[in-house]
Amino acid sequence: AGIPVLEELIVTCPEGDEWESFELIKKLFQNPLTRADAIFAHHDIVASGAMMAVKSLGLRIPDDVGIVGFSNWQFSSMIDPPLSSVLQPGFQVGERAIEILLEIIDKKPEDRALSTNIELDTELIIRKSSQRIP
Repeated sequence: AGIPVLEELIVTCPEGDEWESFELIKKLFQNPLTRADAIFAHHDIVASGAMMAVKSLGLRIPDDVGIVGFSNWQFSSMIDPPLSSVLQPGFQVGERAIEILLEIIDKKPEDRALSTNIELDTELIIRKSSQRIP
């Protein structure tokens, strides 16, 4: 979309839990220069922590801040507001991993590939956490 990447808005969440996400987002949003209008989290647990942080600051989801997670965990449709999420095809990931593992086991060590890149289809599940109503 031609939007420049602002490295200061890319925040790592190494523990990957909701409490770490809560603290990181609160800290990020305390500076008006780094207050984003949307958050994309690397999984839904981190997104839920971001939602708690945004709400604790008196901001409204999605009116002030849109939030999207990744994996579409079952709880994503049950929280308030329901979390938009990228559906990860978990069963297909496991299936392909087993196929690759069996191929590796069957090959001679010198014929084994060091890496394999597999792309699986995903789907954006749009719920209320990212829908701004005019």
